[in-house]
Amino acid sequence: MSDEYLKNKKNYERLEKSVSEDIKKYEELLNNESNEFKKRIYKGTIIRRKNYLKDIKNILNNLREPMIEDIEYRKNIMENYASDIEKYVPEDLHLCFHGCPIYTAKEIIETKSLSSSVDRIGTETSYDTTDQVSVTTKDTIITTLDGYSDIHSLNYTIPCGVVFVINPKDESEIQSSKGMIIANVDLNDKNRLYAILSTPENMDKLKDWCNNSNLDSNLVKTFDQFINQFKNINIK
Repeated sequence: MSDEYLKNKKNYERLEKSVSEDIKKYEELLNNESNEFKKRIYKGTIIRRKNYLKDIKNILNNLREPMIEDIEYRKNIMENYASDIEKYVPEDLHLCFHGCPIYTAKEIIETKSLSSSVDRIGTETSYDTTDQVSVTTKDTIITTLDGYSDIHSLNYTIPCGVVFVINPKDESEIQSSKGMIIANVDLNDKNRLYAILSTPENMDKLKDWCNNSNLDSNLVKTFDQFINQFKNINIK
């Protein structure tokens, strides 16, 4: 096994143990505390630590050896994709982009809801607050790719994340998307979900998750497939 894989596995196993112990400590403090202000602090800490532990477990469950072909694919996305999106995606589509790790994508597809971290897990993880989800536009998609899509996370020992492509529902949302915020999205609304993007490695699992949730698996595309449909239009 590669040194990078083993290092990440050991680090996250240590984190899993440490955070589990933290949760037990704060649960004991909560059980022995009578001050309501301190109890609220302990409850908030427990929620955050439990969510962190969930992420740690998800990372451990998804860790795998880095793959040369996958690494090259992802590096190419980071180097060229934002400029391709800006160049080829038509302005009048007003598409929004929301990135997340592969394990969060599974939850989004299963619940058929793209919602704020506050609504989903009880604490903020991005710019969004309750009933709002963070997005980028074709002009700012590099933020989604670089910061939220796990494209180069953990030195490629975890599968690439996912980018959900969303149609804004109205002119107001087109404007708010420029400020990197739209309202929570119900994916049952077939007019909202435009595409689900990731690397070739993730295609089968994403399509399976969509089929199990009665979402259109044809919307699952590689980054290349998505941009090529616009390139081909421009060529014609």
